Parts: sequence; C-alpha cells; structure tokens
Amino acid sequence: MPGDGGGTTDPVAGGSADREAQRLLTLDRLDIIYTPREQVFDDLVALVAEHCSTSFAALWFMERELQRFKVSVGFSLLEIDRELGVFDRVVRSGELISVPDASEDVRFAGTAQVTGPPFIRSYIGGPVRAFGEVVGALCVMSDQPDAFTAKDIASVQRFTDFVEALLELRWRRSQDEAPSAHEVRMMVPMVTNRSQFDDRIGRHRRPAWVYSTETLRFLAVNEAFIDQYGWDREQILSMGILDIRDSDEAALLETTLRNVDVFPETMVRLWRHRRSDGTSIHVQITTTECVFYGIPARLVFATNASARLASDHGLMTAARRDQLTGLANRQQFNEALAGALDDFPERQLTVMLIDLDRFKLVNDRCGHDTGDLILVAAASRIASTARQTDVVARLGGDEFAILCPLSGEDAQVVAHRLCEQLRQPFAVGDTQHYLSASIGITGRSADSTAASMLVEADVAMYASKQAGRDQSTVFDDELKMRMDELATIAHELHIALDADQFRLDFQPIIDAQSERVYFEALLRWHHPTRGVLAPNAFLAVAEECGLIIGIGRDVMRDAVQAARQLADFPHFGGVCVNVSVRQFNDALLAQMHEVLAEAHIDPGLLIVEITESALAQPELAQLVVEGLRSMGVGVWIDDFGTGYSSLSRLGRLPVTGLKIDQSFVAALGETQSRCVTQTIIDLGRGLDLAVVGEGIESEQQARTLQQMGCRYLQGYHLMRPMPLADVIAYMDAPSSREASVV
Repeated sequence: MPGDGGGTTDPVAGGSADREAQRLLTLDRLDIIYTPREQVFDDLVALVAEHCSTSFAALWFMERELQRFKVSVGFSLLEIDRELGVFDRVVRSGELISVPDASEDVRFAGTAQVTGPPFIRSYIGGPVRAFGEVVGALCVMSDQPDAFTAKDIASVQRFTDFVEALLELRWRRSQDEAPSAHEVRMMVPMVTNRSQFDDRIGRHRRPAWVYSTETLRFLAVNEAFIDQYGWDREQILSMGILDIRDSDEAALLETTLRNVDVFPETMVRLWRHRRSDGTSIHVQITTTECVFYGIPARLVFATNASARLASDHGLMTAARRDQLTGLANRQQFNEALAGALDDFPERQLTVMLIDLDRFKLVNDRCGHDTGDLILVAAASRIASTARQTDVVARLGGDEFAILCPLSGEDAQVVAHRLCEQLRQPFAVGDTQHYLSASIGITGRSADSTAASMLVEADVAMYASKQAGRDQSTVFDDELKMRMDELATIAHELHIALDADQFRLDFQPIIDAQSERVYFEALLRWHHPTRGVLAPNAFLAVAEECGLIIGIGRDVMRDAVQAARQLADFPHFGGVCVNVSVRQFNDALLAQMHEVLAEAHIDPGLLIVEITESALAQPELAQLVVEGLRSMGVGVWIDDFGTGYSSLSRLGRLPVTGLKIDQSFVAALGETQSRCVTQTIIDLGRGLDLAVVGEGIESEQQARTLQQMGCRYLQGYHLMRPMPLADVIAYMDAPSSREASVV
C-alpha cells in the first residue's frame, strides 16, 4: 500500500479532477481524519521532532478544502484552509520539500503560518502516500532560518516511510473489523430488490444478506455468503436466519428480536453461526432496517471474527468485552472513562448506572438460561436507546453503564427513555417477564476520577431503589453529604466491630395468658462520641459494606449465651434474634449448629425473626426455615402484613409465629388497620402460630389487642429494652413481671 513511486503530478494545478477525486477516495478509505488520537502517531511525530532538534512537527492529511492535523507538536492548530497554508505544496508536487527560509521564498512568504504563529522560517515536508496517492505529509518546522541539515531531510524521509508502513498496517487491520453502521445504512436506498442487491452487494467481500423481519426468512444473499456458509442459493433462500445458528444461539437471537423495538445496528456481541457441514464460526453483525420488495426487512453484513479471536489481539479484545452481551466490560468501561477524563478535560461527561430491579427473583425462579436471554435483550434495548458515540457496558450481573457527553438534564431524558424501554415485558418462550430499572446519574466535576464517578453513580442508583425503583436519580450535593456520612459510618463500623462496641438490650414479649416472658435481642452501638445508637442509624450501611455478616454472627452468639443464663428461670420462654436478608441463607444453618453446640442449651429457647422480604426466594426460604425447625429453633415472621408473604406460602413454611407490624398497631383506631390486624390474629390462631402485637405505646392498644385475641404483647408501654443484668433482675422479681402484664 505505501508509496509506489514518487510522481510529480499536481492534481489540482494540472487540472486532473479525476486524480483529485481518487486521492480523496483514498483518504476516505483510510478513515483516519475524524478519529481519536492514536498513540503510535503521537510518538512518531515527537520522535521526528527530537531527531531534527526542533520544537515544531506535524502529521497532517489534506481534504478537499481543509488541511487536518492528526498530530501537532509545538502548536495547537487542528485545521486550516487548504489554500492558506504552507503545506499544500507537498500534496500538489508529490515531492519532499525543503525550505531554508520561508520568509524569502515567494511560494510561502505571504502565508499565515509564516507571517503569524508559529512563524515558520525553516521547513521540511515529506509527502505521505497511500495506495499510490498523496494524502498528507509529515513535516518539521523552525522559527529560525537554515535550521535543518541534509541529515534532517533524510530523517524526515525515513520517518515518512514509517508513517506509510503504519498506515498500511492500520488499514489491513481495519479489514478484519466489521463495517460501520453508517456504511451499511448508506447502502439501503440501493438494495430495494434482488437485482439491485446483486448489482451492489453481490460481489462484496463480506457475507451479506437481506431477511424479512416478519418471517425471519432469507430474501437475498451474496456470493461471499454462499462461499462462507456452504449452502447453495436455492437452499439458503428456503431457510431462515435461525437455521444458521445452534439451538442456544437461535433462542438467544429469537428472544432478542422479540424484545427490542429498535435492533442495534452494530451488534458488538460475537454470534456463533453454523455452516452447512456443521462447523461453527464466530461473526460480528452490522445491520440496518430496509425495505425489500415493499416489505420490512433488514440488510446484514457478517464479519468473520474466528481468525481475529485466535490472535493475541483478538484475545485481548475479547477480554475487554462482556462475553454474553458483547458490550464493553467493566475493564474497558473504566479505561474509556479514565481516558475521556484525561483527553478531554473541558468536555461534559456523564455516567449512568443502570440496575435491573428484581432481576434476581426472575433468575432464581426461572433459571440462568432464561436470565441470560433477558440480559441480552435488555442489553440490546439499552444499546439501541444510547447513541452510537456512547460507551455502553455491562459491569456484571444485571448492572449496566453508559458513558456519554451529556448534561444532567439531557441524561435524565435518556434515563426516562431507558426506564420506559426496560419496563416493557420481556417475552421468553410463552412467558412474559416484567422488570424495571433503577438508574443513577452523575456528571463530571473539577476533581472527578473514573472511580469517583462510578461511586457517585452507584450512590444515585441506590437512591433510586430506595425511592421505589423504576426511576432515575441525579447525584447532587445532598447525596454527596449522605455518601460522606455513610463512608464515615462504614469506617467507624469496622472499628466498632474490632473494639467490641456492640451490645444487646432485651425487650420483653409478654404472654398475656401466663407468666411466660420472651425477650427480643436488640442491637445497640455504643459509639464513643455519638452515644448509644439504634440499628436504624447504621444497619443499612453494615448491609452495604458487608459487615452485617460479622455483626450478625456476634449477635447470634451473644443472644444464645443470654438464653443460657436465663434458661433456669421457670417463666423464661426464649430469646428472639433478628436475622437480615443477607444472613438468611444456608450459612445461617451452619452458624446455628455451631453456636448451639457451644452453648449446650435447648434449641427451643431460641427464636429467629425474619422479615417477609427474606421469603422473596421461596426455595431458599423453604430450605432455611425447614433447617432451623429441624434443629428445634423457632421461626417468627417479623413486620407481618407489609411484604411478600402469601397464604399459600405461609401454609407451606413451618414457621412458629407472626409479629403484627407496628404500623397496624399504631392505627388500631382506624377501621382498615383494625380489620387487617384481626385477620392476622385469626390467621395465626388458625395455623396454631404465636401472634405478637409489637410497638404497643398505650394501655388502650394493649387492651384492644387482647380483646381481639392477640396473646403476646410487646412495646414501650409494657417494658422498654434493657441490658441483660436488668433482665435477670426482672426475672428474679415476680412483682415486676406481674406489673408488666395488662
């Protein structure tokens, strides 16, 4: 590809319009002008400047009317009018030009770069060729006359040869890349029937086809398709696009097509296609909508990526892509974000973090195969909603991200469209799956880093979830204050766990029909400066930073030890321990075995309290509850009536008690709350479960609950939480127990 001969043809001055057209076509084929900076060219131009001992050097390419600088050293021009520059002479002559003093050369003396910055006096420009056409030049300059030697002229020529070799390597590599969506889109008006398709695309080097979007049947294929896939034209035109895929890939594509309104034009995911002999190849798809014989269709180009995947470059590229969706992965997204922050310091940048709501429930209920189908369809919806210039990534699991140059308001518009797209049902087989998305948005600030922007977007996304999901939140000063506060709490929680700052208080649960008393273990953080903190001040942070497991283990051990100390009191019923959703798994069973074995107590003196949200995964809930009951440990459902429980699920789970949510107790004077409370009491009695009315704040509430048949009572009106020493004193004094019973 690089220069095949010097040539002195002046395509403009000589009047060769055809030659100039060919030069411009060559430049277009290179696709090098309106592209990001490339380190290899930056390094090469810096090197030629160093070799020639100058502060000014450049690599530029000449368009029809503009000269565009790919790299410039020592000055900051991006482009100049072709006719106003020193440099056009190199393209016109096709020869290396050396100018000892431009201010005394009639060809250059009046040009802007000589009379103004960078005040060029000495100049060497070597023509850069591609496909035999001069497309630009490599040049060195100085603001002093006679600055360059014959050795410098030879250096520029040698480095020009390097540039041409790099252009050839770059072009050859580009041939392994898929065509752009723009290229394919430009062909649409030319392929409205098979005759046009054969004329325009029939001999294209890449396999191409048109298929019906209604039937998915092939409508036209080119020769490269037949060569690559092995079927003859008559066979392939009787087939559909799912027939050239293995069964799992066919299911993936079919689900994707059914679940996207706008199919992404460039499918960065590598698809596995099947040849007629049964062998498989990996291809990358570029596609766009078209109309073929008046019916809706798609024009598709397939780039064989099997050889590229086998190369080191291909393996490196694949390692930076999410293998399921084909989107950028976390590594590539982080690199793109860090690069954008460094390379475009003044540009507006926005990060959107997208998390699918309740996806885990679908994954657990229907299996990972269904989950994968939904993730690929969701990725396609997200990619089609974003712009071609945005970086779209799957960071892991059901979390996606978009990097784009948008303001906060514009990003919210995009986020609103994303929420609309992702709340539409996903059809997998005969089943419709309903999801939504919580989105966090953050824009760059003066001190932004890639890590800080991702943290901010994550905080905003979590705020969307807390606000009810299916919405977007922009990171602002209020959220920043909250984030700083949470970071401080998380840091102090680590210290608290090591320094044994957590204690248990115990609140009585009175059996109104006997003298039996149960105690709920309530966690308290004895903070060195902020005093005693209740769980609502820190438990959510402990959940987020993973400390809840360690805290929960210590709470369980301390509660069991308390039960051991109280076991000899005849009226002691047991200790209730709250378990978070994060703790509610099969590891809890192993932990329970361990602490019970250490304490040597009757397992019936221990009750595990779980919230209804822990029942959202039915199979896991069944496993854990049955495991606890097989040990003899009781299980109560806390805050009953506000979450995920259903009568059928409750009937299958071997739980031993229900705690009426205190919001119903607080509103017993209202007909609706009273009816709900009575229903829960009747339900519990019918299933032979202990029913606890919690949050009792008045004598009236206590009496009303007793009249409704609620046997177990808990609340500040009866007894406040107290340390273990006070519990022992309380159990020792019969008069105290009697006074606490209504």
